[in-house]
Amino acid sequence: MVSKDKLSKVIKVKVPGSTSNLGPGFDTLGLAVNLFLSLEAEPNNELQINVLGERTGEIKRSQDNLVYRYFKEYFRYVNEPCLPIKLSLKNEIPLKRGLGSSGAAIVGGVLIARELAEKKVSNEELLNIAASIEGHPDNVTPSLFGGLTVSCLVKNRVIFSRIELSKIIKLVAVIPDINISTEKARTILPKKINFKDAVFNIQRVSLLINSFYFKDFDNMRFYFEDRLHQDYRKVFVPGFDKAVEMGMKAGAIGVYLSGSGPTIVAFYRDKGDIVANTIADVFNEENISCRIVYIKPVLKQTFTDIVV
Repeated sequence: MVSKDKLSKVIKVKVPGSTSNLGPGFDTLGLAVNLFLSLEAEPNNELQINVLGERTGEIKRSQDNLVYRYFKEYFRYVNEPCLPIKLSLKNEIPLKRGLGSSGAAIVGGVLIARELAEKKVSNEELLNIAASIEGHPDNVTPSLFGGLTVSCLVKNRVIFSRIELSKIIKLVAVIPDINISTEKARTILPKKINFKDAVFNIQRVSLLINSFYFKDFDNMRFYFEDRLHQDYRKVFVPGFDKAVEMGMKAGAIGVYLSGSGPTIVAFYRDKGDIVANTIADVFNEENISCRIVYIKPVLKQTFTDIVV
């Protein structure tokens, strides 16, 4: 039985999705975007989950619900008994499309749990919990702290930095109707990489971060190239190479596979509709339906709102 004082709490949180890797920044770069997972939770005498939004039929309403699983993980971490909750979930983030749906679920789950648990950890420790669950920090860091983030794991602790994005840069996501699980997309990656490929990526991700920081876009189109993951994962995305090539010719300043895919994201300054439709035409040639979503960076940190 949940105590009366806890029953009076309603926790609200709106977690942004993310686009990660940005080409050469594998498991390192991530950008929060305005596709949101909105959650409302309150203690209850039994678990109850209501779902609205994107592909609701695929979101579980049991203890296997991703948000609730990560909610429970927080209680396990602080060594407290987990509370049953009434959870209302509205999702805008396309599932299994490389736009950070699982990262947002992790962040949402641990944020809600922190408000209802007796022990409250810092945001930095909360990030460590989230990253330990996901196994890499590139999605959970921007979903929690907002903006464009560069992050790494050092002895199970996330160290990160935020970069201010120029308002000149805009983004569009072309989302093909292809299902790719993160597990499948990781399994295909090689256990070892060529030394020259490592150097190739180090050079480009260094210059890409430098370009974002100094707002120098003249040669940015070269810095989104990658040899660590896209060449392997593109087998799941028919027409990928042509989509990148045609998107760049149409005026993009960078085109890459978002996360583990299949979504392709393009950075541009203008002619966004031409860039997006050009990429979409490549998928249409492959008889793959897709949708175009113009996305914006989310620069603010994610906070919970408590209603008593």
